[in-house]
Amino acid sequence: MSSPTNCLTCRNWARTDDKLVGLCVVHQGYRFQLEDCAAYVFGEAREVMEPAEIPAPKARHDMSLNQILIEQNANRIMRWHAEGKSRWWMAQMIGMPVNNSNAIARWLKAQGAL
Repeated sequence: MSSPTNCLTCRNWARTDDKLVGLCVVHQGYRFQLEDCAAYVFGEAREVMEPAEIPAPKARHDMSLNQILIEQNANRIMRWHAEGKSRWWMAQMIGMPVNNSNAIARWLKAQGAL
């Protein structure tokens, strides 16, 4: 039986905070602990770890909430638009995700302000 030649027992591999991934000096990057490698050099034996938990995906923002927020703050948005404030800033002020600030532009266009 041959000895293991995976990154987990290689001298050039260092475990990181992630339980499955480490840094390889030879490849100058991340490698998984059980990868086979031609550049393997015998090092210390390390315990195989259980896979790390993957966090639950973030909830998607309800796009209808954008319209509600815009309508609730219509007067403020019109005033800010007249003052020359950016739509990104307006979205931040009313609690809307800033990457959805184009909804403000569409609303302003529908109101005839653009």
